[in-house]
Amino acid sequence: MRFFKSWPLLLLLIGMVAYGKDPTFDLGGKCRSEDPEVKLGHQLDYLELEKAKKDKNWNLVIEQQKISVRDGCSVPFRWKELLEALIGAKRFDDAVAVFYDMKRHEASISHFHISKLDKDFLNSSEFKKSKVGKDFFQETQSINFKVEQGKEKLKSMDPKLKPPALYVSKDNKCPFEYCELGKWKTTKTIKLLAEVRSSRVVEEIPKGTTVTALTGEVLKEPEPGVTLRDHGDIKEGEIIYILDYTGEGGMNVWYKGKKEHFLFDFNDIYEESAENDSLGGPLKKLYPERKSAEEWWVQIHTPSEITGWVEVLNDGEGQFDGPDGSFRPHP
Repeated sequence: MRFFKSWPLLLLLIGMVAYGKDPTFDLGGKCRSEDPEVKLGHQLDYLELEKAKKDKNWNLVIEQQKISVRDGCSVPFRWKELLEALIGAKRFDDAVAVFYDMKRHEASISHFHISKLDKDFLNSSEFKKSKVGKDFFQETQSINFKVEQGKEKLKSMDPKLKPPALYVSKDNKCPFEYCELGKWKTTKTIKLLAEVRSSRVVEEIPKGTTVTALTGEVLKEPEPGVTLRDHGDIKEGEIIYILDYTGEGGMNVWYKGKKEHFLFDFNDIYEESAENDSLGGPLKKLYPERKSAEEWWVQIHTPSEITGWVEVLNDGEGQFDGPDGSFRPHP
């Protein structure tokens, strides 16, 4: 008799387990990490896949992204591309299920990358009622609160602790990875100026001229940020100004009245969070919507023995090439 009385409790427990089970998405087979001999199927090349995305052939794109994920189930970027394909196809339930699979494979993406997904998905009932959706909106609320606190702290900050309105770095001569000074070749006519930000032209350098890049300076309007959590010895809620990037992930910041290096790197900025960083960068810009002025000036010596300055533009075209065309010196 006691056995039969326990049936309602047993059914309740079974129901709770079934109800609480996280959803999963059918990838169409095992991950290569689970079975190195697994057959993945035909994969489109990059251009074919991009055409399918442009044509919104979502069924084809989804099948391709499933193959891509199975080829590397621990790679967050591949899961993110599958997410975007499912969202493009309006398969929101499946997209939610993918979040749980990402977590199971330890391939979760950061809050920032989730915030950049399609707004229709983020506002959908499927996402909002899911645990991942609830966690996302709770984290959004927490971040917004910390940002508002940071803005208030910035207003009352001692001016002596703030950086100059325009920061000039003479140390960061070549401010990006693989950047090299030395022999450059002009790809268009260049106006060589007497000084940084001068309007006086000292020479016009014709296209195709080999010149020598001697040194460089970075001019940057510092960007204030706030720490979202403790970071090394720096506590949550501290005001940090982002200065310039020094290549290979490194950057200079302004902290407590002076320039510091190695406190943060590029991916420690919330807005630059790496996709394999599920926590996201601990340093959030207070005004990410504002475009911070940033200029890179290089001192050039010409074949006519004239030395002057040129602002190297980040216009997608560039003004210089390496003499053998091996690199283009613009950020």
